[in-house]
Amino acid sequence: MAEENKKIFISDWELKKMVESGQTIPANAIISPLSQEWLDYNSNKKISENVSESELRNQIVNIGIRLYALGFVPATDGNISARLDSDTFLITPSGMPKGNINADDITKMTIDGRVISGKKPSSEYKLHTTIYKEWPCAKEIGRASCRERV
Repeated sequence: MAEENKKIFISDWELKKMVESGQTIPANAIISPLSQEWLDYNSNKKISENVSESELRNQIVNIGIRLYALGFVPATDGNISARLDSDTFLITPSGMPKGNINADDITKMTIDGRVISGKKPSSEYKLHTTIYKEWPCAKEIGRASCRERV
């Protein structure tokens, strides 16, 4: 087999570093399905610091639906949040299956724990507020409660 046709495995971490540094992914690379999905998502998404609240709400809903369908957040387990700015974020509501939420169900709150709008926030909101306070670079947080190990 010619050297240029030899398949090479690129880990998820290596792939992310290659993309972040602007390197081209070799045509003979083998990457995981998760990495391929990440590449597809990021190549079709305009990277912007100014994502609208509406778009973030829809992203949270879509992630919740996918995690629920995959069994990573059974029943009402797990929670998802996304930072809007330095002082506010969106979080999934308490007591609702992530596969059944809609954009209007998402709670908007401050990083100090005050609800601005929406339903009662996830019971884990304090975890999210702590992370957003301690790590200003954090943009999104997801916590799953998968009962079965994969």
